[in-house]
Amino acid sequence: MELNYEMETKKLEKGSDWFKPEAGQYKIKILEIGQEYEATFEEKDGTKKAVQKRLFKIEANGKPFSWGITLAKTTASLYGQLITAGKNLGKLEGNTVTLLVKNNGRKNDYTILEAINQQPVEIRQVQ
Repeated sequence: MELNYEMETKKLEKGSDWFKPEAGQYKIKILEIGQEYEATFEEKDGTKKAVQKRLFKIEANGKPFSWGITLAKTTASLYGQLITAGKNLGKLEGNTVTLLVKNNGRKNDYTILEAINQQPVEIRQVQ
């Protein structure tokens, strides 16, 4: 099989279609809730760790992405906040949530505002 370098270059320029949020604020529309899957990571000490995740198809700030979220066991987790937001909004699919991402230099902390409030949130810029 011959590699199409032109096509591969365009894919690389486009970037990944996996959502990897950095510090900031995002409006995320949940397009589809996908299947669970297992992802394996290598720890710093070389041991392998498997985690269960769920795939979401989303639109973040107007661009389509895939988003793999770890299936955690608490409502404070990102997955728990999404489930709470879905409960508050009646469902996740088709709805938009507001994700705030903070980074403390080591890891990201996530807050879904609709998990806190009972209805969609509108954020305005402060002048």
